[in-house]
Amino acid sequence: MKRILVAIDGSATSWKAFDHAVALAKGTGAEVLGVIHVRPSLMTLSYAYGFDEAAMYHLNLGRRMEQELREGEARSRGLLQEAADRAWKAGLGGAHIVTHAEEGSIVRKILDVVQREGYDLLVLGSRGVGRAAGLLLGSVAQSVVANLPCSVLVVEAKDEAEAEDAAEAEAAG
Repeated sequence: MKRILVAIDGSATSWKAFDHAVALAKGTGAEVLGVIHVRPSLMTLSYAYGFDEAAMYHLNLGRRMEQELREGEARSRGLLQEAADRAWKAGLGGAHIVTHAEEGSIVRKILDVVQREGYDLLVLGSRGVGRAAGLLLGSVAQSVVANLPCSVLVVEAKDEAEAEDAAEAEAAG
């Protein structure tokens, strides 16, 4: 495996997957460690906000969506920079670190990058969203695995995911 891609979203599970990818890159002498973060597109945000004719009456909706897009782009750059810093600190000096800041459908963008860049292995966490969101949205990992033209390592971080679920439940109520 000479080209390894890892997907991150800032969750504890994705950072655990990142750590696995770094260890694999070091252990196999990989030439490239790619890191991808996919942020929502305007279309995704429009859907999330229920953008339809009724929403047109909310004058600040467009400003809120624009602000979220800017914040999402800044967050994506920050996550990718943190990943590159972590890889260097872990001693991954032999591999070229490539970051991919993408916008749109998470599954589609991961598949596109794997195919376009010729990655041999994709590493991703088993889940980056809470349990309730995962049930509604479906599993990114499951969709990627079903359609990917390369090997996949799905890293489960059950303890971290359960801690995130507990934090979400506490915040909600």
